[in-house]
Amino acid sequence: DKYNQAMEEKKEVEDQADALKSRADLAKRLVGGLASENVRWGEEIEKLRGNALTLTGDCMIAAGFVSYVGAFDQQLREELW
Repeated sequence: DKYNQAMEEKKEVEDQADALKSRADLAKRLVGGLASENVRWGEEIEKLRGNALTLTGDCMIAAGFVSYVGAFDQQLREELW
């Protein structure tokens, strides 16, 4: 009776240990994946900083294009030329 009880307790402890090993492995993989994402995020931040420098000019060009295209359709532009 004591032997069976000890074996059951041993099995429960081994099952818990296996579950914890599995969770530790998943956590390790997650941390490794996030570390590689940190590099990618850093590169993306540098790209966005570069885009911020030209944002005003890009908006001016877009506004000029929209005002040119929006006011006159193709037929009216052909009549004007």
